[in-house]
Amino acid sequence: MKNSLALQPLLAALLCASACGCASASEAAAPAESLSAIARGSAVRGLAFQEARALLRGRSDRLRASEAELEARQQAAEADRSLSQPKIVVNTQYDWGTKTIDYGTLDVGGAASRALSSSPALGQALQGLPQGLREGLSGLRIPLHAKTDLDGPRVTLEGYWPIYTGGRIEARQKASEAAAREAKDSLQNENDRLDTELARKYFAVQLARSITKLREEALEDQEREVRRARGFERAGTVSRLERLSVEVNRDKARRELLAAQSDQKVAEAKLGRLLREGSLGGLSTPLFVLCGPIEPLRHWQDQALATSPVLAAYGAKTEQAEQLLRAARGAWKPTLYAFGAKNVIKHYLTLTEPDWIAGVGVSYTLWNNRDRNASIASARATRAKAEAGTAEARNQLLTGVEVAWLRTTQMQSQYELTRSTVDLAAENLRMRESAFATGLSTANEVWDARTKLTGARVEQKVAAYRFVVAWAELNSAAGTMERFSESLVRSDKTIEK
Repeated sequence: MKNSLALQPLLAALLCASACGCASASEAAAPAESLSAIARGSAVRGLAFQEARALLRGRSDRLRASEAELEARQQAAEADRSLSQPKIVVNTQYDWGTKTIDYGTLDVGGAASRALSSSPALGQALQGLPQGLREGLSGLRIPLHAKTDLDGPRVTLEGYWPIYTGGRIEARQKASEAAAREAKDSLQNENDRLDTELARKYFAVQLARSITKLREEALEDQEREVRRARGFERAGTVSRLERLSVEVNRDKARRELLAAQSDQKVAEAKLGRLLREGSLGGLSTPLFVLCGPIEPLRHWQDQALATSPVLAAYGAKTEQAEQLLRAARGAWKPTLYAFGAKNVIKHYLTLTEPDWIAGVGVSYTLWNNRDRNASIASARATRAKAEAGTAEARNQLLTGVEVAWLRTTQMQSQYELTRSTVDLAAENLRMRESAFATGLSTANEVWDARTKLTGARVEQKVAAYRFVVAWAELNSAAGTMERFSESLVRSDKTIEK
């Protein structure tokens, strides 16, 4: 009895733990009609783990958010790839205005007098002019003044081509590509976390249902014991007190069944919510334990360092910080560029405006309203933060792999060791039932033997559940979640019905 009650909090804790999530390479979301077909088919033959995985991949809002983030960063990186190419703009406008030019007045007579005094030959030529014309020229003054109307449309083609920017453009392009890689690795990590969460909740339902079945069997056995005890009482083999004790134990079995049924409903509700399913039918993938040996810890740690999306995402963060520092340093360097412009409509141009113009230029910022040295220091600090985050992620990753590996191997051994406990408890119950029929054993002793057997079977199933969860966490940490899926069809395993 004590062992049975002690296992109830353990089961409740396991079922509550299944709400925690921790997830595998990105897969394209299945069409809605395919997901509906999977859901309809599972109602008949039972929902397999891989089918549940497809439903989760197609319906998870967390996954949709990660996919949208990846799409946004990929498009941003695509947009930045053309930053080093020419930029051509068509500028269309309608202008209103005037342009005034005023150079004073030209004194023709004075200019003629100065010419006569400086050139005798010119003076002789002017003397040959008629008297009236010479007198008119001597008093002639011409104003040098013009006013131009600028009203009219303007269409200009303008081009700009950055040739050298101190590495700022290249830094931005590489940072965008690193951001896209980070989003891709984060998406893969989200998939791994979802797969692990699904494994916890899917097999928690299998565990809860199997325990409910054990409680139902225990109650049936206890009902049978009540009928036997009543017959023995009528025959005078057992006392009324013994018969009442059997009935009390039967009521305890009913309470334990109700508790198991409640745990089952909780587990089913959590899995149903995760899969966005209103009602949950049968599940066809049972609990299992691999019989073959698990690779040594060093193998899994090396695998994690090579393929873990978490570590890859931190590496991408470090690359972004490195490019941020490169861009900050580039702010101290000059910019070399080519430019050009062409006025398509020439009718309204002023005298000083060209029909077209082209050239190269160099610009250098002598004084910036943003402290460039402080920007470099900030970028260095960001890089140091990214490097520290990568080192911490590496340490946590190795720790997580080690813990998951230890739990996996422990549960593998623990499951095997429960076999003898189940065999002993079964034999003990058989003997107690035989002794009770002859009056050599009490009802409480029979109940205690049955409770120990049920507890041993529950412990065996809990060990199988813990193995599945630890195995999923180990593959998730190592970035090999597909291997967990493949293990569902391996032949070297023990199936828990």
